[in-house]
Amino acid sequence: MQVIVHETVHAHGPKHEYYKQGVVIEEATTELTSRRIMREKWGHVPTPQMDKYKPQTVAEKFKVGSGGAYQGYINGLRSAVGDALKLDIDAAERVLDDAALAYKKLPSTRGYSGTYERDLSPTEQVNKLVQEMRLDGQELTLEQHEAVTDLIMERWHTWRPS
Repeated sequence: MQVIVHETVHAHGPKHEYYKQGVVIEEATTELTSRRIMREKWGHVPTPQMDKYKPQTVAEKFKVGSGGAYQGYINGLRSAVGDALKLDIDAAERVLDDAALAYKKLPSTRGYSGTYERDLSPTEQVNKLVQEMRLDGQELTLEQHEAVTDLIMERWHTWRPS
């Protein structure tokens, strides 16, 4: 069921180019959104490393080498967000999780709209995701936006899908 939800979520969000940082943004936002849908619709969805009977923090759930699909990309993005905004792992996860859902809710230009809509470049995808990030319900300042964007752009090539 998780895979079906993940593949369905791919159809949402801005039209994009699937290479470089764009792969990281597309797969991480799709996976985070599909996990959220699974949690909210069907309850807790444990990963192999989780004790399903014990409430856990993000740090406990996603120890190095654990997680599900695209966890490496998610860990990398979460680390960049946490480092840039000086957040602990749980706060960074919440910022990223909420931004991923907001990104996937952005208007899609897929299909026939009567006009040509160009795909977002990988750099534009990074910027769109960061634009959706909120701290305490507030948009990031320009300085915060630049700090997160710079770290993602600097580090993305070192991240592996899982």
